Amino acid sequence: MSKHKMVDGRLLQMNKSYGQLKTKQKERIAAWMYEAYKKQVSEGLSDEEALQLVFDRIEEAQIWIPDYEVEKRYRSKKVQFRNRLAGENVPQHIYQMEHILDTANQKMDALEQKIKEYEAYQAEIQKLQAYYESQQWKDDFAMDEAGKFPAKLKRGILSEDGIYNMLERNQELLERIRDSHCGSAERTMKTIRLLYPDHVSGGLDTYYFGANLLQYILPENPNQPIVRVDVLPPDGTEKSVTNGIYAEDEVLSGIRDAQAKLSEEAPDRVITIGGNCMVSLAPFDYLHGKYENTGIIWIDAHPDVDLSEPDENRVYPSGMVLGTLLGGGAKILRQQMKNPYFMSQDVLFVGLQEPLPWQKEWMQEHHVAYQAQTQGFLQDEEIKSFLCRFDHILVHLDIDVLDEHFFHSTYYANPELPGDGAGGGRMTMEKLAEILSLIEKNVDVVGFTVAEYLPFDEHRLHKMLSGIKLFTE
Repeated sequence: MSKHKMVDGRLLQMNKSYGQLKTKQKERIAAWMYEAYKKQVSEGLSDEEALQLVFDRIEEAQIWIPDYEVEKRYRSKKVQFRNRLAGENVPQHIYQMEHILDTANQKMDALEQKIKEYEAYQAEIQKLQAYYESQQWKDDFAMDEAGKFPAKLKRGILSEDGIYNMLERNQELLERIRDSHCGSAERTMKTIRLLYPDHVSGGLDTYYFGANLLQYILPENPNQPIVRVDVLPPDGTEKSVTNGIYAEDEVLSGIRDAQAKLSEEAPDRVITIGGNCMVSLAPFDYLHGKYENTGIIWIDAHPDVDLSEPDENRVYPSGMVLGTLLGGGAKILRQQMKNPYFMSQDVLFVGLQEPLPWQKEWMQEHHVAYQAQTQGFLQDEEIKSFLCRFDHILVHLDIDVLDEHFFHSTYYANPELPGDGAGGGRMTMEKLAEILSLIEKNVDVVGFTVAEYLPFDEHRLHKMLSGIKLFTE
């Protein structure tokens, strides 16, 4: 119920709220508040001093509103005032340059789309060229010369130079496009395929089989020689745990041999064929030494940042490879690195599922930003925003980012494996293709790892056939 009181000959509603003011009154008070806020910022006034300026203006205008209503409104608007003031302080040329940037990107996007359409239309142009070089065109030209076609017929293709000039122009444009794609590099980039079938770092023999099979699944390219890391094949024996790492000697031997091969080959780009996730340690460290401004796109359902010193339940180093690249991981693994650690802001997780508690703790402690993508994946613009900060990118693709219901050669598609409580990925092959295409179009990819390919059915088939003498004798 309203409470009224007679003050100086006016009947005032003592419990009047700010929302009961007339629109023009609220507009005037809002303007006075903003003026007071600017004065508060420039002169260092307290809230009480700034509010008094507002109270004075309200009283002069003979607007009745309780002071506490004005104070509550002022405090709630301060964030908005701060943002408004910041905007007013931005020089106009900032907005002008931002507009140029946006417009340039729009025009380049449109141009790239047109180039794609133009390149796709080459098949039709080839049909026209085949017609121009055929007897049919000669017969049609002769008929036109003989006056057998209507006078009003559009006859660009029947002119002596129409098709010829277009084909010449088409060839010139294609050469310009190819030149722009190739750039002005003075030498050919050397790319190797590092076959690194590490299995002991993940504790599964199928890693070894999967890496050796994967080399044949990748598209053939005679310009990318296979360089094999010496890894002992599985022998069925149980390995010891040293310094908290399962089969430490074999793990370190693989890393050191990979480093030696990279040093000997001195490639500009490295495609690593794994093997478990540990296979990214040596090539990513090598490329980080070669290229300064380099970031990592970690496409994985898991962050691979297990505790800095493993415990008895986490003795497989594949789960700490990214942590090692960031300066964590087991001490003996960090000691293998030849170049500076990556910074926490150099990594973007794509396809990450909910991390385990100790992984969250490690990432928070080391300021590694992450976003669990359980309901949806990162937007294209989020990925582009990360890519634009770097001159070069390293891509780590762990196959278990794929949903095991649609792709079965992953750890989580095998019901016989216990796991550590983490789940598999939720990405489809189509979504993965979109993400990889986006990355490739927007940045120079100098390192690409394919890891954790686990073709269990194919491995079992191989073992079964290996038991038949016909195949082995």
